[in-house]
Amino acid sequence: MKQLLTSFFVFIIAGMITCAKLPDESLFQPINFKPTIFTPLPNALHVAEGQNITLSVGVKGTEPFKFTWYKNNDSVFVSDYDSFPIKNAQLSHAGSYKVIVTNGFGQDSSKGGLTIDSLFYVLSLSASAGGSPDSFDASRLIADFFVAHPRVAAGG
Repeated sequence: MKQLLTSFFVFIIAGMITCAKLPDESLFQPINFKPTIFTPLPNALHVAEGQNITLSVGVKGTEPFKFTWYKNNDSVFVSDYDSFPIKNAQLSHAGSYKVIVTNGFGQDSSKGGLTIDSLFYVLSLSASAGGSPDSFDASRLIADFFVAHPRVAAGG
C-alpha cells in the first residue's frame, strides 16, 4: 500500500478522478530554507531590577536551529531554543544583546538592548530633576515607579 501511495498521485479534475504514476520520486524532494527571524529582539527593552524576563525571537526555516546568544559581543548561551531567560534581572544584565540563528542552510541574526531600572536609580533621577529637598515627595515617586513597572508591584 505504501508503494502505491508514493508511486501514484490522484487528480480530481472537473469532478473526475484520475490516477497518474509519478515520473520520478526524486523530483519531489523537500525544499530547505535558511533561518529567517520574523520576530526580532526589541531595540530598547526597559525592565525593573528583580524582574524575570525572557529575550526571544521568532524563526522560520528548516529545522533544527541552533541559537547562539551574545551579550556585549561575548557568547553567553548556546541552545536549541529561541529564548534566553534572565531570572531576577540585575544591573549587570544590562547591555546589548544579539542572537545568531543557524541551521544547515545558513544563518540570520537580531540585535537588541536591555536596560535595567533600579528603584534607587529612579529615585535619584527624579530627585535631581528639580525641586527643593523639602518639596520632594518620595511616596509619590515610588507610586509612580510601580505604576510604570506593574510586574514589580505584583511580585513578578
